[in-house]
Amino acid sequence: MRKFMAELKPTCFEDIIAGVSLYRPGPMDYIPDYIKGKHDPESITYDVPELEEILAPTYGVITYQEQVMQIVQKLAGFSKGEADVVRKGMGKKKMDVIEAEGKKFINGDERFPGCVKNGYDRATVEALWAKMAKFGEYAFNKSHAACYAAIAMQTAYLKAHYPTELYAGLLTSVMDKTEQLSKYIASCKAHGIEITKPDVNTSGLVFTAVGPNQISFGLASIKGMGTAVAEQIVRSRNENGAYKGLTELLTRCTTDEVKANKKVLESLIKAGALDCLGHTRAAMLEAAPKIAKKLTNLKKKAKEEDGQMSLFEFFGIKNADKEDEDGIVEMPELKLNTLLEYEKEATGRYISGHPFDLYDGHIQVKGYKLTPLAEFSLANNKSDDDDDSDEAEDSGRSGSSAPAPFREKQKCAIAGIIKDPKTFYTKKSNEPMRVFTLEDANGSVKVVVFPEAYAALTANGVSMDAGKAVAVREASW
Repeated sequence: MRKFMAELKPTCFEDIIAGVSLYRPGPMDYIPDYIKGKHDPESITYDVPELEEILAPTYGVITYQEQVMQIVQKLAGFSKGEADVVRKGMGKKKMDVIEAEGKKFINGDERFPGCVKNGYDRATVEALWAKMAKFGEYAFNKSHAACYAAIAMQTAYLKAHYPTELYAGLLTSVMDKTEQLSKYIASCKAHGIEITKPDVNTSGLVFTAVGPNQISFGLASIKGMGTAVAEQIVRSRNENGAYKGLTELLTRCTTDEVKANKKVLESLIKAGALDCLGHTRAAMLEAAPKIAKKLTNLKKKAKEEDGQMSLFEFFGIKNADKEDEDGIVEMPELKLNTLLEYEKEATGRYISGHPFDLYDGHIQVKGYKLTPLAEFSLANNKSDDDDDSDEAEDSGRSGSSAPAPFREKQKCAIAGIIKDPKTFYTKKSNEPMRVFTLEDANGSVKVVVFPEAYAALTANGVSMDAGKAVAVREASW
């Protein structure tokens, strides 16, 4: 789509609407004619002169369902009702309706004269009908396309002038969808936008733009917490100031309606949201169960005392604004891979790095082009929200999503960390084969190791277990 717009060089909103409508199977075949007509009006031709008043706004190219309806009315004398029958038949791909309406369009019937009786050349109108039928299978009505075009222009403006805020909104919209979230985070990285780890003292409920190229991870997207607890964390921080300790956090964020417990603490620690307190995650994880248990016991005691003492008094805190005593014993930090796995467990995403970072840039496969997994991820996950790849357009084959190196006939290899490996067996011969996801910091791709290759690799002692860093060659798309 981006390439189409770059070649078209739109000068008005009408061009954007047409672009949305044409960029679909069927109508897509007429994109070159539309672009040529836009830049060279002398090249525009019409099958019959009467089509000019209908197709002039779209440079002689049938672009909208409404134009099909106008054509059958103008040339064949169809009523508005019958023209709508044509539109519905084409839109729903009802071949019997399309065939019947085509005969009426060309030859007429007892109600409508048809094109031939109206003096048009049979061969010309037959070709015109074939063109309309092919176009109509995927055509938009103009009002539909206009809505998408308006959103496209708004999004393009935001991406050009407020990219960080736009991506913060996109990330928030898929907070509960791990795969989509990962895709948008990878897109942020490609655009130079940093996603910082969550922080109980600075992060909002959702993803928030905190700088020109920086987005803070939303607290509500941390797994194992729940929106109610995240809301209470933000509310209490705004009302009572920053948190200074684990005990204070649990105390301030536990109400009759909201329960902040050990699970909440552990999720926040694993996500890195409590690094601001100055302790290692290893030390906080060790202390969390004791602190949570202490709070539970004190709550029971407070209930027995019938509310005569506050929880802060039980903790020995005279003022809620003062730092409490967590009793944390400092210890060395966890290994990097453990920290990263905890981050992914809590947020669905590695934040501080990726396990493959240790190998990235140090792997070579002789005779093969090492292809970034991001190219595969973009090809697998292309959507209207992500215009980072124009590979389908560049390939010259409508709808092709193969990464560029494959289309360029290069011998490709890929590398990453093995995730979620599974063994399957063929139906006919019951031979084992291995299926896993290969992942790096910016993308992932599914890998299938067929029985013959699997047997050869295992015989040579090659491990395909979770967490292993591997390179895969002889890849095909």
